[in-house]
Amino acid sequence: MDVARLPAGLVSGPAFLLGAVGRDARDRLAEALAPLKLTSGHRAVLLHLHGEDAGSQREIASGLGMHAHAVGGVVDDLVRRGAASRTRHPGDRRRQVVRLTEHGRDLLAACERAARSVEERILSDLDTEERHRLHGYLLRMAAHV
Repeated sequence: MDVARLPAGLVSGPAFLLGAVGRDARDRLAEALAPLKLTSGHRAVLLHLHGEDAGSQREIASGLGMHAHAVGGVVDDLVRRGAASRTRHPGDRRRQVVRLTEHGRDLLAACERAARSVEERILSDLDTEERHRLHGYLLRMAAHV
């Protein structure tokens, strides 16, 4: 995007620029994950399962701030692909627990390589200190979304 050619009112504040960068990041990530037949939703669920080890679909949805229905579709796909497993909770037969499989850990590693590649392209004009500062600012802003 040639920001010099945009109307000054669009680039005088951060809203338009944040939106443009966010859309570009989302689109690039989707493109990078497509060969793996994954979406950003798959990535979020894989990362959650990796960090939490196991959980119900409701817990996953709550932890990620996603709709339970969307998480259910992603989990169904991951289970079909052998990247996750569902088992009955030992203390509550009505509840199913979702766990990452070894294949899921491999898929997550490939997914993270793709995401790092995208992040590197997006952040290529920033040095390490600027990247850390930007990340801190984004974390603070995201806490209020």
